[in-house]
Amino acid sequence: MKTCLLNALAISLLLGGCGDRLDTGAIHKRVNETNALAKLRQYQVAQNVLQNETESFARRLPDLFQKEGGPPGLPGMIPRELAAAWGQGPNPVPFSGYLFADVTENADGSQLDPYSQFGLSAYPAEPGRSGDLLLLILFDERAMTISESTPMSRGGHTIWAKTYKPGDKPVTSWPSQTELERDFARLDRSVEDAKALLDTINKHKPAS
Repeated sequence: MKTCLLNALAISLLLGGCGDRLDTGAIHKRVNETNALAKLRQYQVAQNVLQNETESFARRLPDLFQKEGGPPGLPGMIPRELAAAWGQGPNPVPFSGYLFADVTENADGSQLDPYSQFGLSAYPAEPGRSGDLLLLILFDERAMTISESTPMSRGGHTIWAKTYKPGDKPVTSWPSQTELERDFARLDRSVEDAKALLDTINKHKPAS
Protein backbone atom coordinates (compact mmCIF):
# COMPACT_ATOMS: atom_id res chain seq x y z
CA MET A 1 0.00 0.00 0.00
CA LYS A 2 2.72 2.46 1.00
CA THR A 3 4.79 1.57 -2.07
CA CYS A 4 1.85 2.29 -4.36
CA LEU A 5 1.20 5.57 -2.56
CA LEU A 6 4.84 6.59 -2.81
CA ASN A 7 5.04 5.81 -6.53
CA ALA A 8 1.77 7.61 -7.27
CA LEU A 9 2.86 10.62 -5.23
CA ALA A 10 6.25 10.90 -6.81
CA ILE A 11 4.98 10.57 -10.37
CA SER A 12 2.05 12.95 -9.86
CA LEU A 13 4.21 15.55 -8.13
CA LEU A 14 6.89 15.35 -10.80
CA LEU A 15 4.67 15.12 -13.84
CA GLY A 16 1.40 16.65 -12.65
CA GLY A 17 -0.42 13.33 -12.88
CA CYS A 18 0.77 12.38 -16.36
CA GLY A 19 -0.18 8.81 -17.20
CA ASP A 20 -3.65 7.85 -16.05
CA ARG A 21 -6.45 10.06 -17.28
CA LEU A 22 -7.45 12.52 -14.54
CA ASP A 23 -10.62 14.55 -14.17
CA THR A 24 -10.51 18.30 -13.52
CA GLY A 25 -11.00 17.91 -9.76
CA ALA A 26 -8.13 15.44 -9.47
CA ILE A 27 -5.82 17.70 -11.46
CA HIS A 28 -6.80 20.64 -9.24
CA LYS A 29 -5.89 18.64 -6.11
CA ARG A 30 -2.54 17.55 -7.58
CA VAL A 31 -1.71 21.19 -8.40
CA ASN A 32 -2.59 22.22 -4.84
CA GLU A 33 -0.44 19.45 -3.39
CA THR A 34 2.50 20.43 -5.59
CA ASN A 35 2.14 24.09 -4.56
CA ALA A 36 2.02 23.10 -0.89
CA LEU A 37 5.20 21.07 -1.32
CA ALA A 38 6.89 24.09 -2.92
CA LYS A 39 5.89 26.22 0.09
CA LEU A 40 7.44 23.67 2.45
CA ARG A 41 10.66 24.08 0.48
CA GLN A 42 10.44 27.88 0.81
CA TYR A 43 9.91 27.45 4.54
CA GLN A 44 12.99 25.23 4.76
CA VAL A 45 15.17 27.80 2.97
CA ALA A 46 13.85 30.62 5.16
CA GLN A 47 14.59 28.66 8.34
CA ASN A 48 18.13 27.95 7.17
CA VAL A 49 18.70 31.64 6.37
CA LEU A 50 17.34 32.65 9.77
CA GLN A 51 19.64 30.19 11.52
CA ASN A 52 22.63 31.66 9.69
CA GLU A 53 21.62 35.12 10.89
CA THR A 54 20.49 34.36 14.46
CA GLU A 55 21.82 30.83 15.20
CA SER A 56 18.27 29.59 15.89
CA PHE A 57 15.11 28.63 14.01
CA ALA A 58 11.70 30.32 14.15
CA ARG A 59 9.24 28.59 16.47
CA ARG A 60 6.16 29.74 14.54
CA LEU A 61 5.54 30.11 10.81
CA PRO A 62 4.47 33.80 11.04
CA ASP A 63 7.80 34.65 12.71
CA LEU A 64 9.41 34.18 9.30
CA PHE A 65 7.27 36.98 7.86
CA GLN A 66 8.08 40.28 9.51
CA LYS A 67 5.82 43.29 9.34
CA GLU A 68 6.70 46.64 10.86
CA GLY A 69 6.62 46.21 14.63
CA GLY A 70 6.14 42.47 14.20
CA PRO A 71 8.13 39.47 15.43
CA PRO A 72 11.90 39.22 14.90
CA GLY A 73 13.18 37.87 11.62
CA LEU A 74 14.28 39.09 8.23
CA PRO A 75 11.68 40.92 6.10
CA GLY A 76 10.29 38.86 3.24
CA MET A 77 11.76 35.53 4.32
CA ILE A 78 8.51 33.84 3.33
CA PRO A 79 5.72 35.26 1.13
CA ARG A 80 2.73 36.93 2.75
CA GLU A 81 0.35 34.26 1.47
CA LEU A 82 2.26 31.53 3.31
CA ALA A 83 2.18 33.42 6.60
CA ALA A 84 -1.56 34.04 6.11
CA ALA A 85 -2.17 30.30 5.66
CA TRP A 86 -0.94 29.53 9.20
CA GLY A 87 -3.72 27.31 10.47
CA GLN A 88 -2.87 27.79 14.16
CA GLY A 89 -3.72 31.50 14.08
CA PRO A 90 -7.00 33.43 13.83
CA ASN A 91 -8.75 33.61 10.46
CA PRO A 92 -6.24 31.66 8.34
CA VAL A 93 -6.48 32.08 4.57
CA PRO A 94 -5.70 28.85 2.67
CA PHE A 95 -2.99 29.03 0.05
CA SER A 96 -3.90 26.98 -3.02
CA GLY A 97 -6.34 25.02 -0.85
CA TYR A 98 -3.80 24.29 1.92
CA LEU A 99 -3.14 25.39 5.49
CA PHE A 100 0.09 24.99 7.46
CA ALA A 101 0.81 24.04 11.07
CA ASP A 102 4.04 24.12 13.07
CA VAL A 103 5.43 20.97 14.61
CA THR A 104 5.96 22.15 18.18
CA GLU A 105 6.97 19.06 20.18
CA ASN A 106 8.85 15.79 19.91
CA ALA A 107 7.25 12.35 20.07
CA ASP A 108 8.01 12.23 23.82
CA GLY A 109 6.17 15.52 24.45
CA SER A 110 9.27 17.69 24.87
CA GLN A 111 9.50 20.97 22.97
CA LEU A 112 11.54 21.12 19.77
CA ASP A 113 15.05 22.49 20.22
CA PRO A 114 15.01 25.90 18.43
CA TYR A 115 18.75 25.59 17.77
CA SER A 116 18.59 22.26 15.93
CA GLN A 117 15.00 21.30 14.99
CA PHE A 118 12.00 22.54 13.04
CA GLY A 119 8.95 21.04 11.40
CA LEU A 120 5.91 22.11 9.41
CA SER A 121 2.89 20.23 8.08
CA ALA A 122 0.76 21.24 5.11
CA TYR A 123 -2.79 19.90 5.08
CA PRO A 124 -5.85 20.47 2.86
CA ALA A 125 -8.32 23.03 4.13
CA GLU A 126 -11.08 20.92 2.56
CA PRO A 127 -9.95 17.28 2.62
CA GLY A 128 -11.04 15.46 -0.51
CA ARG A 129 -11.81 18.73 -2.32
CA SER A 130 -8.71 20.91 -2.09
CA GLY A 131 -6.28 18.01 -1.61
CA ASP A 132 -5.88 14.42 -0.46
CA LEU A 133 -2.46 14.56 1.20
CA LEU A 134 -0.85 15.83 4.34
CA LEU A 135 2.74 16.85 3.59
CA LEU A 136 5.31 17.09 6.37
CA ILE A 137 8.83 18.49 6.47
CA LEU A 138 11.06 17.67 9.43
CA PHE A 139 14.56 18.90 10.14
CA ASP A 140 16.91 17.74 12.88
CA GLU A 141 20.42 19.11 12.61
CA ARG A 142 21.62 16.50 15.08
CA ALA A 143 20.89 13.79 12.50
CA MET A 144 23.06 15.36 9.80
CA THR A 145 25.98 13.28 8.60
CA ILE A 146 28.55 13.62 5.86
CA SER A 147 29.32 10.55 3.78
CA GLU A 148 29.31 9.45 0.16
CA SER A 149 26.10 7.44 0.58
CA THR A 150 24.22 9.98 2.73
CA PRO A 151 24.70 13.59 1.60
CA MET A 152 24.49 16.11 4.42
CA SER A 153 21.51 17.88 2.84
CA ARG A 154 19.48 14.66 2.99
CA GLY A 155 20.62 13.59 6.41
CA GLY A 156 19.11 16.62 8.13
CA HIS A 157 15.67 17.08 6.57
CA THR A 158 13.00 14.62 5.53
CA ILE A 159 9.73 15.12 3.67
CA TRP A 160 6.80 12.79 4.23
CA ALA A 161 3.23 12.38 2.95
CA LYS A 162 0.14 10.51 3.99
CA THR A 163 -3.53 10.47 3.01
CA TYR A 164 -5.55 13.15 4.83
CA LYS A 165 -9.26 12.56 5.36
CA PRO A 166 -12.11 14.66 6.79
CA GLY A 167 -11.78 14.71 10.57
CA ASP A 168 -7.99 14.25 10.55
CA LYS A 169 -5.77 16.75 12.38
CA PRO A 170 -2.57 18.44 11.18
CA VAL A 171 0.67 16.98 12.50
CA THR A 172 1.98 19.14 15.35
CA SER A 173 4.04 16.48 17.18
CA TRP A 174 7.10 14.85 15.64
CA PRO A 175 5.95 11.33 14.68
CA SER A 176 7.86 8.41 16.10
CA GLN A 177 9.91 6.31 13.71
CA THR A 178 7.25 3.61 13.99
CA GLU A 179 4.52 6.08 12.99
CA LEU A 180 6.58 7.39 10.06
CA GLU A 181 7.23 3.89 8.74
CA ARG A 182 3.64 2.78 9.27
CA ASP A 183 1.62 5.80 8.16
CA PHE A 184 3.80 7.91 5.84
CA ALA A 185 5.59 7.64 2.52
CA ARG A 186 8.91 9.43 2.25
CA LEU A 187 9.20 11.88 -0.65
CA ASP A 188 12.79 13.11 -0.47
CA ARG A 189 15.01 10.75 -2.39
CA SER A 190 18.58 9.72 -2.88
CA VAL A 191 20.17 10.09 -6.30
CA GLU A 192 19.80 6.35 -6.86
CA ASP A 193 16.08 6.43 -6.02
CA ALA A 194 15.55 9.39 -8.35
CA LYS A 195 17.28 7.60 -11.23
CA ALA A 196 15.16 4.51 -10.66
CA LEU A 197 11.98 6.59 -10.61
CA LEU A 198 12.97 8.38 -13.82
CA ASP A 199 13.63 5.02 -15.52
CA THR A 200 10.17 3.81 -14.43
CA ILE A 201 8.51 6.96 -15.77
CA ASN A 202 10.32 6.76 -19.09
CA LYS A 203 9.27 3.13 -19.57
CA HIS A 204 5.61 4.10 -19.21
CA LYS A 205 5.67 7.17 -21.45
CA PRO A 206 3.39 6.81 -24.50
CA ALA A 207 5.18 6.48 -27.81
CA SER A 208 5.51 9.83 -29.59
